[in-house]
Amino acid sequence: MKVILLGESFKEGVHKQVAKWCRAAGLEFLFLPNLLSLIEKVDYSYTATILIIDLEVIGPGQKPRDVIKFLIAEKGLANLAVIPVSRNLHSEAAIELFRLGVVDVISDSADENSFFIAMARGLQQLKRPFAHPDHYDRFYESIQAHQGVQSSGHAPQIWQVFDFFKSEPCVQGVNRLEYVWPILLELMREDEPVPISNLAIASGAPLSTVTRIVKSLSQKEIVVVTPDRRDKRRTLVEISCDVKERIINKFYKEVL
Repeated sequence: MKVILLGESFKEGVHKQVAKWCRAAGLEFLFLPNLLSLIEKVDYSYTATILIIDLEVIGPGQKPRDVIKFLIAEKGLANLAVIPVSRNLHSEAAIELFRLGVVDVISDSADENSFFIAMARGLQQLKRPFAHPDHYDRFYESIQAHQGVQSSGHAPQIWQVFDFFKSEPCVQGVNRLEYVWPILLELMREDEPVPISNLAIASGAPLSTVTRIVKSLSQKEIVVVTPDRRDKRRTLVEISCDVKERIINKFYKEVL
């Protein structure tokens, strides 16, 4: 499986760190500065590919739909996850990508935390038969082993939540991690209240399943190490969002 970072903005330090994590996880890594280099380098031998693309590389007159169509039709990338990262969420390119329905605009910056979430989105999008299961475990382990991750904001908390579900996948009748993961990401990135139906659309899960997941997130507890090195029990909602009230205000009234 290959991971491609596409865009000059990734060049400032981020791509070197990403390369280190990917190689430690046994994933092939490729940094490409622009669309021309993408067209020249990518070919049909890429059996499973996560393309994390900075929307700035899509210039005037170019459409994301055309880029994706080219990669799938001309390059034979049948198992492709395209993850755009945009600094301007209201740009024309960002809006078009979002409307395609197969990609997500996940961030307003191209920093390390954006990469963590982008990689998770990519793993989620890839069709599992094409990606070796070990890639998932090895990737997360390689990130967790890196000391820099421990002080990078949301990232370590997200991985702790993921590890919990990986070790205990059945949460009140929900045993599909691919349902839980996008809901956690929505909790992280949404600032305004959103209805449960939106979470169902984001995760692809039935409304009843989303309800069970949100209830579980509010009740389960795991031990996390706080900055002062003291163990503290926190619910998964608190861990994934830091402020429990924020999520209660969004979802509790509708779920309970």
